[in-house]
Amino acid sequence: MACFAVPLAEAILVTAVKAVLAHKRSADGVVKASHDESGKITFKEKIGWLQKMLFGGSGLLLFAVSILLQKKTVGRRMYAKSVS
Repeated sequence: MACFAVPLAEAILVTAVKAVLAHKRSADGVVKASHDESGKITFKEKIGWLQKMLFGGSGLLLFAVSILLQKKTVGRRMYAKSVS
């Protein structure tokens, strides 16, 4: 159960951090492009990638767990029919 809950909680935390950083940068009046002059990727873009990976990973884990639980209950029903 915790295999998808922990990444989901981390994704929510990263979303909050991203919102705080965006608010601070907009208050400064500084708007940067996704790449700076030296060609390096900005921290804001990296945070966005992390956020997407955490939400996607927890979604995939939730899907896998639901499939496994479904197969487990189907297997029990088939076993019960064959025994009786």
